[in-house]
Amino acid sequence: MTKKFLSLILSLSFFFTMVVPAFAASQGDYPYPKGATDCFSESVVVDNEKIIFYYYTIDETAYIKYQRDGQTVITERNNSTGIIKKNGEYIGKALICGSQNPTLVNNSSRFFAARAASSWVKYGDPKYGDITSDVLDTVSWAVAISASLSLTVKPLISSPVLAKIVESNLPTIYYEQIMYYKNPVTTPRPVTRPVFTFYKDAGRTRSLGTYDLRV
Repeated sequence: MTKKFLSLILSLSFFFTMVVPAFAASQGDYPYPKGATDCFSESVVVDNEKIIFYYYTIDETAYIKYQRDGQTVITERNNSTGIIKKNGEYIGKALICGSQNPTLVNNSSRFFAARAASSWVKYGDPKYGDITSDVLDTVSWAVAISASLSLTVKPLISSPVLAKIVESNLPTIYYEQIMYYKNPVTTPRPVTRPVFTFYKDAGRTRSLGTYDLRV
């Protein structure tokens, strides 16, 4: 599988379905630069202002671009190193880990017990990381989190947990990622979703809330 923006999700141990189809931009198509692939966009209204977020990938790097207050902001993440930059300036490093799709043996008693117990089953070990934003407003935090965790901005920006993150007025937050797979498993690759819990402190004792992609 090529290392594109959408497959970045698997490198972070989860898969979700995009509601907007990706496509390859032709050379010079605005707002996507030459050579961009996996291109799509979404619009969000923030403080009565409509903002369009453009997503695309070039080689090993995934980008989120938008304009606000007459300025273009481009946040990029290197899919191999996890390094995140905003308008060329380093702002942090995302957690990079191998794919953790669960190995399920269909004839094991443990597998059938899990299917009977719950529609979502936890697997693997929790993953931990931190995210930094140089500007502590709603849009900047949403883009920083989206770039770090390979999410799209629109559903995140209206979530209660993002409001709490902005209200905390902290330049760095911490998170725990727990993975789940869905039962019954009807395909060779199980459907997986993450649950992120965000914290004020590195010890992860003061929770800001949860962002649950199982729903």
